[in-house]
Amino acid sequence: MRLRRLGPWLASGKIHFRTHSPGAALLVEQLEQFPIGDHDDGPDALEMAIRLMNQTLGEAAFDDGLGSNLFGNRF
Repeated sequence: MRLRRLGPWLASGKIHFRTHSPGAALLVEQLEQFPIGDHDDGPDALEMAIRLMNQTLGEAAFDDGLGSNLFGNRF
């Protein structure tokens, strides 16, 4: 369930991936295959990183429309 929270941010283009990066390509592949793919380590790590950013930014973060905050105006 936690990984599904990434959907709105990915769909809105708020998360960008480096082009020509094997790691980013693997992450995008795992995101595309979620929830039926064999691996979800990348998406899980992405969700944890975003959650940590949200906790660190606190009040500076904006609302994702799902009742939790994500990025501050700095990004």
